[in-house]
Amino acid sequence: MMRVYELAKQLGWTSSQLITVLKDRGEYVKSAGSRVESPVVRAMLRDFAAQISTSTEEFTERIVDPGMYGRSVATRDASDAELSFTADLARIKAQPSPTGNRRTPQHGWMAPILKALLDEVIVPARPHHLGAPQGPYYAWEVKKAKALHQQWVREQLNGLDGEDDTIIEWIRLSRDGQRPQTATELSRAGITVGEAALRLKYGRINPNNDNIFQRFRDGRISRTQAVAEVHQWRRTHNAG
Repeated sequence: MMRVYELAKQLGWTSSQLITVLKDRGEYVKSAGSRVESPVVRAMLRDFAAQISTSTEEFTERIVDPGMYGRSVATRDASDAELSFTADLARIKAQPSPTGNRRTPQHGWMAPILKALLDEVIVPARPHHLGAPQGPYYAWEVKKAKALHQQWVREQLNGLDGEDDTIIEWIRLSRDGQRPQTATELSRAGITVGEAALRLKYGRINPNNDNIFQRFRDGRISRTQAVAEVHQWRRTHNAG
């Protein structure tokens, strides 16, 4: 386990740069003094080792603890583990990078929820007159997606149930990625994302009706009414 500022120093980054990348990966960190769990430390060292400015020998001497890499490494001779890691690090550093020595979340790893917000919400709404950006996204698009991403991550902490795939389905249902609180309220009421997408009237499918999510979001039904609609549909559906 490391503090943010300690890991940032090892990577040659500022604490604020590291906090940004950690948040993009879904990690909950607030400041340079926040703790970073060992699995996350290992992943960061693995994914961004090419940016470390110190020499290979100095890096392995100061950072690499064979115990951090699991029992299989710990059972080997320490010098073997060090040599193996040195070779891997040299191989990674030899690979060309499209952005030089500095990788950004836009070109490297990107949190699945953030990528879904970009690809399925932000980019489809891109004004046509702008054309295509030089990279995958415009900087303002990434900034907007990050703001939405933080809202969805916050709602996961507030009780929005499900893994990344489920959260992405909620985002698709919302269409614009806004109001994640709506998804949280329905989820906490025991309504799944699939049920929230149903167009119901008196517990039966009605294509002319808006779905549960839309009606609840817009205040046309209460949470109690939404739950009652879904429960009635479950009874009808199971009976059929």
